[in-house]
Amino acid sequence: MVVDVEDVLNNPNSPSNYILKNGDIINVPKEINVVSIHGFINANETLSNIEISEGDLGEKVNVPYHKGKNAKFYIDYYAGGVNRAEGARYSLIKVKQPGGKLKKTKNYGFFKRYPEVKKGAIIIVEKREKSQEEKDRKKVDWASVISNTVAQATAILTLVILIQNLDGN
Repeated sequence: MVVDVEDVLNNPNSPSNYILKNGDIINVPKEINVVSIHGFINANETLSNIEISEGDLGEKVNVPYHKGKNAKFYIDYYAGGVNRAEGARYSLIKVKQPGGKLKKTKNYGFFKRYPEVKKGAIIIVEKREKSQEEKDRKKVDWASVISNTVAQATAILTLVILIQNLDGN
């Protein structure tokens, strides 16, 4: 179970204020002084391969904690940004706090509010999954489209000129 200790201390009626029963075990993890960044990032552009490992969610990098910084700071400063070529987007950033609570980036039109990061948090950079329609759609060969359009326009213009010449004689 996830317990928001700050919420319980501030509000005794909090839903996180669980009643313990005989035999329940409370496990308090050690404080970790690092932040992990997982997912579709450009870490290979800013870090050596020794510092990057493969995790369940893609590339994984452990970096030092900076008090008061949000997820975007860590991704830009340590991970080289999101890997847009793979479909990753800043709007899809999530932060899993040490207590287990998951916070998402909030989108307000042109503005985004990135989740705060606590010691031991995991920042997850996801990619946008393409819909089946997007996967099925073929790329347009614009050279072919323009070539066919010019050929058809030329044929029509030639036909118009021929008709004008016939009317003139």
